[in-house]
Amino acid sequence: MINVLIVEDDKTQRETFISMVKELGNNYNIIGAEDAESALIILAASNINLFFIDINLGNSLGIDLAYKIRENSKSGKSSF
Repeated sequence: MINVLIVEDDKTQRETFISMVKELGNNYNIIGAEDAESALIILAASNINLFFIDINLGNSLGIDLAYKIRENSKSGKSSF
């Protein structure tokens, strides 16, 4: 099972993207987060393999979140 985290502040876009990934098959456990803070909480509790991060998350930048994820990565093998 591949754990996928989708970080998107727009609820409609996040839900649409989750639906699109679900259509790829049953090999994906998909988790949605609305902001960087929520994403980091999820990351602390889960082993995420693949990240889709919005570049502009309203109050933060997706690239800053990506750097934080890289720094805190348990395995060092995450895909963005």
